[in-house]
Amino acid sequence: MKAGRMAAFGAGAAGVFALHSLIPAVYNKRWNPYVMKKTGILGTVMLTFDDGPDSRYTGLILDYLKEQDVKAVFFTVAREAVKNRDIIERMIGEGHVVGFHSVDHQNAMLRSWFYTRRDLKEGHRFMTEYGIGQIFYRPPWGLTNLFSWYYVKKYGMKMVLWDVMAEDWEKRATADSIYRKCMERVKDQSVICLHDGGENSGGAAGAPLKTLEALKRIIPELKEEGYRFVLPV
Repeated sequence: MKAGRMAAFGAGAAGVFALHSLIPAVYNKRWNPYVMKKTGILGTVMLTFDDGPDSRYTGLILDYLKEQDVKAVFFTVAREAVKNRDIIERMIGEGHVVGFHSVDHQNAMLRSWFYTRRDLKEGHRFMTEYGIGQIFYRPPWGLTNLFSWYYVKKYGMKMVLWDVMAEDWEKRATADSIYRKCMERVKDQSVICLHDGGENSGGAAGAPLKTLEALKRIIPELKEEGYRFVLPV
């Protein structure tokens, strides 16, 4: 009897997890037609960064983007952004898009309705403080739950995922591996996901410096191949 009750409990828990987390996460990643995963414009790519801003790294990336006259989307963690308001203001002033990447970089699949509501409500408040009307949102790890899409729509946000990831946050990553993975995976209309936040949001120490070195090869080569860098609309 005890084993039967445990099995029933386990099955019930698995069902709840599937309904709350697994099915919504897979749906939004693969099939939700309103989630951006491509630029939708021939001959273009979109460059995006997650997990910042980080005072050690983000400014260096901004310097290089300015040198190359490339605009990008920075999906910012509000916890880090409030400590680096000058960087946020610089992003806006230089024509980049500041997006929202959660308040404190938690996995939505493991979080409740209450957390999800608070996270997106606070994100909306934070972004509107900067006069940002259209809020682009990327959930950490691209993971969502049953309530995520409801609150994304409630607060007038647009969810943006990606189709190119180069694992640039990993400790074992090198500038060469980031460059190689990016260039092997990128194609017409790709949304490229890189990271300007280091260990503050779960990446390896110093990882964005390797990303920057890789970008010094990626951006010129994509330009040579005829791609234009665009922002979401």
